[in-house]
Amino acid sequence: MSGAPLRVLLVEDQETGYWITRRLLAATAGRPFLLDWYPAVAGGLEALEKGIYDVCLVDDHLPDGDGIGFLQEVHRRGLKSPIILLTGQGNDQTGVDAMRAGASDFLVKTELYPALLERSIRYAVDRFRAFEERRRANGELRASELRFRSVVESANDAIILADENARIMLWNKGAENIFQYREDEILGFPIELLLPERYRDSQRVGFERFRLSGKFSIVGKRVELEGLRKDGSDFPLELSLASWSANEGTFFTAVIRDITERRRAEEQRLAMEAAQKANRAKSSKQVLINLLDNALKFTSRGSVTIRVHVVEHKPVRIDIEDTGRGIPAGQLEKIFEPFQQVTAPASPRPPRRGGTGLGLAISRSLCEILGYRLEVRSRLGRGSTFTILLNADSHRLPLSA
Repeated sequence: MSGAPLRVLLVEDQETGYWITRRLLAATAGRPFLLDWYPAVAGGLEALEKGIYDVCLVDDHLPDGDGIGFLQEVHRRGLKSPIILLTGQGNDQTGVDAMRAGASDFLVKTELYPALLERSIRYAVDRFRAFEERRRANGELRASELRFRSVVESANDAIILADENARIMLWNKGAENIFQYREDEILGFPIELLLPERYRDSQRVGFERFRLSGKFSIVGKRVELEGLRKDGSDFPLELSLASWSANEGTFFTAVIRDITERRRAEEQRLAMEAAQKANRAKSSKQVLINLLDNALKFTSRGSVTIRVHVVEHKPVRIDIEDTGRGIPAGQLEKIFEPFQQVTAPASPRPPRRGGTGLGLAISRSLCEILGYRLEVRSRLGRGSTFTILLNADSHRLPLSA
């Protein structure tokens, strides 16, 4: 089988050993080899540090050391390469020592032939690559686990892993803070321990249904329910549940958030909205009282009429009409200013009572706060109409309606 040449490093003190090895490699029928030779430990280690060799053949006896020492130095330096120890004579103890020191194989020079050397090299290279691939995969898996653990432990939410029997297998710091159980207190216990009694039957039924049908109604959804702390106190929580399968079975990951503060904020918001609604009703009532009081004050005879205009069952405009003496055109806007009162030609019947001149100013200010508009139309001697426009669509109604 051809392919890219395998780079072989030979550490051998005898030149004859180099030529013998070269001839053996050249006689192989498979993948070609490129051979580099160094006659001593120091040069061999320096060459191996380049990281360009697929395999290293090292003699057991060298002028500045031996094969076992070479293996130990390779390990100490953290160099990555499969190494085959070559020796001049068979010795079981030398082979045992070589394998313990990290050698991929142990060969006796006098017994070498091309097929044996080729097979030993290929086996060493293949096994080394497989080992390095496993080591890399394990390293990536370990790094992934550490990243996952780091994320899990740094999360404020509770992250809980349970098996298909609802037994807790993983418990993060967020879960400890929320439920008050330490990891060593809770691992192996059923997850229903974290739920008030009223939820436990449905939780058992849900897990049993999943075992039978593979379906769980709340998987993949976000639900709100109650949790139970170690001290027996209930609290509102938000649960997100996911399921996943592996060779060992099916597992569930629960992400739980304490929503006590959210509930409290919602309650406060609802209370504020209710208070605002009550204040709005009170303010609207005050505007009507002010306008009615003003109409009655300047109507010595005739009538005061209230008309409510409704669109789609909602009031959109309120008219307060009187048959009083009316307001001069030049004073129509001034009457909404504080301490302003109507001055008109002498009337045989004066207003029934006086005022401070603040009622209309207050009414317009309240209308602006409420998002209403307050307008007035008047004709001297015929009376006035004050109109409260309650929403944006109310202007579509004719003012004479």
